[in-house]
Amino acid sequence: MKCNTVFTTILGKRPVAVNNLNGESFQQDVLVTYNGTSVVRARLMTGWQYCGVYVDHVEGQRRVQLSRRKLSRGQWESIVFTDHTQVEDDGHNVICFGICHQDGSMHISWDLHSSTFNYRQSRVDLVSDPDSAVWSTESFGPVEHELPGLQQDMTEVR
Repeated sequence: MKCNTVFTTILGKRPVAVNNLNGESFQQDVLVTYNGTSVVRARLMTGWQYCGVYVDHVEGQRRVQLSRRKLSRGQWESIVFTDHTQVEDDGHNVICFGICHQDGSMHISWDLHSSTFNYRQSRVDLVSDPDSAVWSTESFGPVEHELPGLQQDMTEVR
């Protein structure tokens, strides 16, 4: 079976680091398509895609960037959170995010390998109503260091 590249997108310059911090082989859901299907064979692509990566704020100091685009082949819209700087050159400090199908919110955690738990969540319907939702850092809550309602140590989410 032959694989063909349909198109390529660059979300940002690779952060300056010894270790790769974006798109590690063990990372799950680096790129998520929500509310749609991705059937390349039929050239039918609907819904929205979301991606979380680190970008350099200054060399060696990285920030979390979340991006989204409307399929098919919409332009990426990106937001960068400036209230946390990732400085450890550790390939396990990846970004993980998920979407709550019940309320359309996004949940994100990052920079977790043997360090403080970092978590934030979006407002309700950010992902389930993307055409009218404002894509900005203000659509997300502050950094939290524990999950609401759960008080125990956590590290290395997938």
